[in-house]
Amino acid sequence: MRELPENKAPTTPTPIQPWDWPQRPWVRIHADYAGPIEGHMLLIVVDSHSKWIEVKVVKVVKNATSLVTMEHFRTMFATHGLPKMLVTDNGTPFVSKEIEVFYKQNGIRHVRSAPYHPATNGLAERAVQSVKSFLKKETRGSLQTRVSQFLLRHRITPHTVTGVSPSELLMGHRIRSRLDLLLPNLPAKVLKKQTDQVAGRNKETNRRTFSIGDLVSSRDLPKRKSWLPGTVISVSGSQLEIRLTDGRLFRRHIDDVLHRSEPDFSRDIDTENSEWLGVPTAIDPRKQRRW
Repeated sequence: MRELPENKAPTTPTPIQPWDWPQRPWVRIHADYAGPIEGHMLLIVVDSHSKWIEVKVVKVVKNATSLVTMEHFRTMFATHGLPKMLVTDNGTPFVSKEIEVFYKQNGIRHVRSAPYHPATNGLAERAVQSVKSFLKKETRGSLQTRVSQFLLRHRITPHTVTGVSPSELLMGHRIRSRLDLLLPNLPAKVLKKQTDQVAGRNKETNRRTFSIGDLVSSRDLPKRKSWLPGTVISVSGSQLEIRLTDGRLFRRHIDDVLHRSEPDFSRDIDTENSEWLGVPTAIDPRKQRRW
């Protein structure tokens, strides 16, 4: 006896046929509505390359129309650009005449999932389940606040398929979160160290400012062992022009110049035997000439 079709057992599932992975972000996106949740509908969009999720809260269930859907799409497209392909189910907000014109005008290929077979749009379905699961566990705060908390956590967490966080694949960097406060920030530590060094150096330099007419001791370059007395005659940034007591003109960097209180020196100063540059120290008795 031939078995009637209505009595046949369900067919076995076909092998999984995954979508091709786009090489760039926001080339193919998947969209679906979730809800009603607390009197709202959630428009959920997933980028198939980065797994980045966008969630838009539609305040009233009856307002989840194609016109509202188009407005939310425009907001996303203004940020991420126009996708080449949009995958949705056969819900009215995605297949109305008005929104189909919207797709065509923006060069978006609209692909519908098979009727009563949501697995065709599995990426959006999994995102819907993730959002619902989070909102069910997290009950503190408004719906929009909890949605934002979910999005932040999702976008900074490495995805099980790509092994990289959605923010890194879509935006090129990992979004900063409160978790970063618990981790050592090496770049910030190095920058602070460098800033402190520069500040200390500048503070030390600022103590030694020079004006025209100041009495100074200028290092005798390239010997660098003796200092010559002179007077500042011009100042240009960190460069000083100095007239020595013998009439010569030197140009020196501020690092090679010191203030002096004496109007003149009787002789050059040997820095190896000077405790304070600019004033000779007492002569070592061992080096005194015997008479």
